[in-house]
Amino acid sequence: MSDPQQSLEKFEAGQWRPPYWLFPSVILSAVIFTIGLFWFSTVVLNQFSNANRGIDLSYTPAKEIARLQGKSAVPVPDTYMKAGEYQKALALLEPSIRILKATGKQDALLADNLQAAGKCYFMLNKYVEAEQYYREAINIYDKLGSTYPRKLRREAERDYAAVLKRLGQNEQARQFETRED
Repeated sequence: MSDPQQSLEKFEAGQWRPPYWLFPSVILSAVIFTIGLFWFSTVVLNQFSNANRGIDLSYTPAKEIARLQGKSAVPVPDTYMKAGEYQKALALLEPSIRILKATGKQDALLADNLQAAGKCYFMLNKYVEAEQYYREAINIYDKLGSTYPRKLRREAERDYAAVLKRLGQNEQARQFETRED
């Protein structure tokens, strides 16, 4: 080992030379740092952004179905329901409902899809299934409160009352027929 005082004197005289291991270790450190930075930016940050994007992407089909309602050029549940093709409407509604439920959001879009599925099951004389879908839709409408148009909530309640009557639950049906705001 050299004395620090001698190293300082050599440096001041312009005769100092770095140790043989200094340059390769600096280069190696820079390479390792660059690789780590590249790995972090590609792997870790992409996983984070994909995880967040996954929720929005899974929510997209249901939003798209809602946006396309009424455009007969595209097969949407409403088009099939108007044509009396309730099985085809359910084939679109049920995956949409599963996706919406997976997001954990209980909003008007989920409630509207549940109500539409309930109507399809009602028209197919599958009253037990219809009752379950209507009950879920009405629970969400109740949570939404005054933020959701009352006219549409009333329609769901009337349809639910009709289902309850078909199931022989007349007392419960009357509660929904006479339900106030």
